[in-house]
Amino acid sequence: MTFRFMNYIKRLRQTEGIGGVIINFINSPKFLIFLLLIAFIIIPAQALSPLWVSNLTEIDQDIQDTSGAHFLLFLAISDGGRTIAAASFDGSIYLMNENGEVLQNITAENESSEILSFSLSSEGNFLALSSVGPGPTSNLPKKIILMDKNCEELWNHPTRTFVYDSKVSSDGLYSVFGSYENITCVDRDGSILWNYPVAAQVISLDISDDFEYIVAVTNDQKAFCLNRSGSVVWENKFRSPYDIKISADGNYVCLTTYLRKMYLMESTGTPLWNKTLPPGTKFAKSGISYNGDEIVVRTTGAVLGYDRSGLLRWNYTTEYQQSLTHPISAPIFLLSKDGRYSVVAANDSLLILDGEGNETGSFSFDEKIQGVAISSDGSKIAAITSNELYYFDNPDAKLKDSDITPDETLQTTNTEEKTQPATQTKQSSLPVLIIIFSIGLAVFFQGRP
Repeated sequence: MTFRFMNYIKRLRQTEGIGGVIINFINSPKFLIFLLLIAFIIIPAQALSPLWVSNLTEIDQDIQDTSGAHFLLFLAISDGGRTIAAASFDGSIYLMNENGEVLQNITAENESSEILSFSLSSEGNFLALSSVGPGPTSNLPKKIILMDKNCEELWNHPTRTFVYDSKVSSDGLYSVFGSYENITCVDRDGSILWNYPVAAQVISLDISDDFEYIVAVTNDQKAFCLNRSGSVVWENKFRSPYDIKISADGNYVCLTTYLRKMYLMESTGTPLWNKTLPPGTKFAKSGISYNGDEIVVRTTGAVLGYDRSGLLRWNYTTEYQQSLTHPISAPIFLLSKDGRYSVVAANDSLLILDGEGNETGSFSFDEKIQGVAISSDGSKIAAITSNELYYFDNPDAKLKDSDITPDETLQTTNTEEKTQPATQTKQSSLPVLIIIFSIGLAVFFQGRP
């Protein structure tokens, strides 16, 4: 095709000269094809652009980071996408709104605690986290904490062992924490409701939206489901379990292992199916939609989409290998609660996939992505690097009726101390201008005798 096109241009030059080449080309059907190529090549490449970017670590300019721990490591977003929470490893916490304003933040001290787990309620009003403070290596002070949307501490409790996962219910009434010794449930007032003893470290923890079910896996090859009262619904052994998720409606549980296996079961423990994942997969992360209709798993070099029956609906392959970040950090893959979109971090690239496995947006960063977050309908996406937070509109997401009530915009009690909005970014209009100009030329020359 390229050879025939060049011959066409050569023949025109021989008979019409360079001016005739241009005029005849604009008047020909090939010019329309040229415009279509511009539309399909240039514009999609710029489809995903951040609404704003904020360098959060610059807010804490007084910190003398001698430990090298002042970098962003945690990220979460509310269901409606209006509240974004981020935290650095050394204890700085930032709450932002959808316009990029830092509404509340806690600045880490020079001798600060290190955050080990971080969870935002789905309505964006509560933060549950665990931390470890400075002290003797043999007896580091460890605690679990609940904060409100103003970053005010509602309560804290000391723990004997490290807590690497935490979750908080949408209304903040319940928080759960997984340690080496227990899964601990605490109410909003700080009363410990129950402790479920475990014999090994809790490595993954999840809750249903109504907090009726809590699922977890431990490092001694156990997986189990508890009810709100802390009673065991079921407990099973799996070879090398790694990650566990429960659907928001509490009816389905998805589990992946280090040995390339993925299981789907009912919340009662009844097994439905299991799959063997592609060779080379070790750290497979799964996502499950609100009612369990969509199950998506991120493997090494691929993202796979299944339906509830276990049918493989799509397979998105990528040249990017699994991007592992800090051992305790924000996720690098998530599925929106409605199951329509997946967001994938692959080193310095951000990918958005729709419910059919089609890539609908991408963005390249200047450095490695440390974590991603996505709203319940997939319309808002956030990502962090070591220092910066990026906030995106998903151009492919369409508004639709939902049973999920959007969270209210986070308000601050002291507007005078509100940090200035983050840097706003706008999508380039150059491709559109090129096409409009080209069409204008075509009309102009077409009208000439």
